Amino acid sequence: MGLARFPLLSRYLDGLPAGLASYPEAQAKGSVIRVLVTTAPVRVDPDELPSELAVFLERPPLPTAWVSEVQLNALGLVYEDAMPHHAYEAWVWERNRAILTNPLYKILFWMISPERLFVGLPHRWSAFRRGTELALVDQSAGRARLRLTFPKNLHDKATLANVCVAGRVVAEAAGAKASDMVVESYAPTSAVFAISWA
Repeated sequence: MGLARFPLLSRYLDGLPAGLASYPEAQAKGSVIRVLVTTAPVRVDPDELPSELAVFLERPPLPTAWVSEVQLNALGLVYEDAMPHHAYEAWVWERNRAILTNPLYKILFWMISPERLFVGLPHRWSAFRRGTELALVDQSAGRARLRLTFPKNLHDKATLANVCVAGRVVAEAAGAKASDMVVESYAPTSAVFAISWA
């Protein structure tokens, strides 16, 4: 199957040892991929995609299921390839907010200060992810640095940009009036994020 229409997806898959079958131990909660599929502002034809991704468009997983994070990342890149960047980023913001306002997860993030949130973020990360680890590197007033470790090339700069948007949503869910999150450093098996809030 040709993926010329999806250059970000193609580049991502080329960096993985077994394509979409890579790292089955790295998983994300079904709610993440379900919100992605059900809120997508553009339509993608399942016939254009590998069967491992097409199945999510036809039958989104249950919110409590665990799904391949490689496949989640790949499907996100499909939509990023299919949309203007500004529209894609706005949608990433909205879909992360939709997840965090879901009664299943709202209690993890709302009504807690950003300072307390980031101390406990590794525990909150594990509510959505398996096979990767998020750790607090350091924290001071209005600032924190986080390290994400993962199997080789599970994440690239495009997927990490989505993590940055999600981090801003989390900070603002915890009461920050404004926030910023950037990738401070990146390697094939880890990334350090710098986040600030007011």
